[in-house]
Amino acid sequence: MSAGIIFSAFGIEELVAHLGRTPELIPTVSLYGGGAFFLFGRGAFQRRETDYFSIPGLIIGIIILLAISLGIRLPALAVLGSIVVLFSGLVVYEVRIQRRS
Repeated sequence: MSAGIIFSAFGIEELVAHLGRTPELIPTVSLYGGGAFFLFGRGAFQRRETDYFSIPGLIIGIIILLAISLGIRLPALAVLGSIVVLFSGLVVYEVRIQRRS
């Protein structure tokens, strides 16, 4: 999980520095890959500690990995916005699930 946070922070830093243009491959892979790495690590930690595994987290992690090829064609602001939307959607979904149980 920590490595995912570090990789994502590097990607965010590089993308914010170049908001007006299409991002390069390394910052995009760093942002998306770090986000997916965080979600996979979080899922493994949850499974080990509580015997619960977040299927939506796994699905969002896979979607993030698949979005790398699209992310290198979008403007940097759209890349940052897409990762925010995906993580926000996951948080909203998991909060609603916790309220039901």
